[in-house]
Amino acid sequence: MAAPTTCTKHFTTEAGTTYTYDYLPAKGGNSTVLFLHGFPSTRDDWHHQFDFLSSAGYGVIAPDMLGFGDSDRPTDPAAFRTKPLTNDIISLLDAEGLDSVVGVGHDYGSDFLSRLYYYHQDRFERLAFLSVGYSPAGYRVDVDAINAASLAASGFTQFGYWYFMDAYDGAPVIAENLESFYSIIYTPDAASWPSSFAHIGGLRSWLTNGTNIGPVASWDTQAHKDNWMRLFGRDDAMESALGIYRRLMRGINAADEAGLDPAAATVKVPVLVIGGSRDAVTPAAWAVANTRPFAVAGIQHYAVDAGHWVQMERAGEVNSALLAFVQGR
Repeated sequence: MAAPTTCTKHFTTEAGTTYTYDYLPAKGGNSTVLFLHGFPSTRDDWHHQFDFLSSAGYGVIAPDMLGFGDSDRPTDPAAFRTKPLTNDIISLLDAEGLDSVVGVGHDYGSDFLSRLYYYHQDRFERLAFLSVGYSPAGYRVDVDAINAASLAASGFTQFGYWYFMDAYDGAPVIAENLESFYSIIYTPDAASWPSSFAHIGGLRSWLTNGTNIGPVASWDTQAHKDNWMRLFGRDDAMESALGIYRRLMRGINAADEAGLDPAAATVKVPVLVIGGSRDAVTPAAWAVANTRPFAVAGIQHYAVDAGHWVQMERAGEVNSALLAFVQGR
């Protein structure tokens, strides 16, 4: 089977925002899969799935989300208000003539996919959530409560790093210690995340001490790291990317979601959840538990032997599960 040739394209919205994305059309009337990456990633993190599903005849489209990669990088947190950004992605699909897609999100991409589906339900055939489950519209993330509960249950704060991401000096500290940041994000040692990343003060300490794990993980590549370092080493790259945390910490979506009932935000298409059994911050069971009550059309779920980056760490298993799901099996 010949390897697909990726077509990188650019799309500019009516408001003047430019997105960079990779797109290969479907063959023989097959569905197209929309891939939405998380933090701090780019469309490059989907290359295993992109190549595999394209080779199987499915359409694949993967944008760099706003604030990431080669898409525009605003630094005002208000630019990351989710509702208008969902309209951007729908406009991109319209530009390619895609009336409906299978949505696949990872991490922040799962959160975004949840809202994208809520506001544009007629555009989706199926939804797959990787590492982070479904987040119903109208649900406010109470970071303090989550951290208090996780601290009492496990001795570490699940989302303690969110405070650092929202701090005035979060982006500069990361930018000054970028390779150290990469080493804890794409770590070969998922067990280190509770203390070195998630817990309050853990990430700041890791970075300011200049800690570096060393060579890339066995499931990662030096080429991936080099490209990541190039993209996130640009001026304001990290300042922009952190906007996705600041929109939540600062209530950017509050006006859009005021009065919405999370219990009514059900998913009326089939759902797949894939999580990592060694993901210490967003474990597979947590992602499934958050999704199941809303998946009224059915849910499939798998836990693979991985940390947070399931699509990279267990690419073969994730590819097989996605193919079966897209095929309706």
